Amino acid sequence: MTHPLAKTLADTYIANFWSADQDIEWLATEQERQLVLARNPDIILVGRVDGLGRTPDGDIFFLENKTMSAYRGKYMADEKMKWRTDPQALTYGVLVPEAKRFVVRWAVKPDPKSKTPVPKCDFEWYSYTQAEVDHWRGQIIQIATEILEYRERGLIPWRTNFGNCFRYGLKYACPFYDKCSRQAWAESMGKPRIPHLMIEREQNSLDKAKLARDTVVLDASRIGDYLECPEAYRRKWEGEGYQEESEALVIGTDFHQIVSQNISTLMEKSHART
Repeated sequence: MTHPLAKTLADTYIANFWSADQDIEWLATEQERQLVLARNPDIILVGRVDGLGRTPDGDIFFLENKTMSAYRGKYMADEKMKWRTDPQALTYGVLVPEAKRFVVRWAVKPDPKSKTPVPKCDFEWYSYTQAEVDHWRGQIIQIATEILEYRERGLIPWRTNFGNCFRYGLKYACPFYDKCSRQAWAESMGKPRIPHLMIEREQNSLDKAKLARDTVVLDASRIGDYLECPEAYRRKWEGEGYQEESEALVIGTDFHQIVSQNISTLMEKSHART
């Protein structure tokens, strides 16, 4: 069953961007990709692209859709500034080499304290130089190399970053804080991790490569986690892992599904006209 807030956010999003979407030639939605960055050892970058399109002037771009809390929505100018060099955006810049432009669209959740709580939408266009993409590709390879070195040593913990434990406040501590604060490095989280991409779930070459000790599979989420704290990355992504569960995740997932269905409809109409 679709989360009602996700439905409200998606309906507002579709109405807000309806006019702009009529001028875009949509090429793909929720497209899963993999890109081999190195061999022996294998370094594989994976991801799911929210949308791929072509502007009226012929530029290929990728779309990133985000839901946002009402509180964060108050600082939209700051959010837009951060996305210029956000690791997630940079990673997709490497994964989608044919696009040197991208657009981020935000659906901001309604403020519950408002007398008339309604969602809001915003967007921003960005572009990359090839030098920036090449730089980040090198950073990804360096991260993968460090992971391989940690595996080779076979020691735990990996490097810790206790400054990240309460990044979102005391009420939202890192899920691994209890074990790390007790230095219970080998203690299990007890929750199996389920890869979110079908190309990782299916029994194909990538799935088999994922299990090899000399193979590193990275995506935007993994890279962000590693940059925040390598030990948290180890607990979440190495071995049995940890499966994140939250209402915000459910809302985001349902929102993306509805918006993706809308882009698919736009693609069908476009093909029908041609």
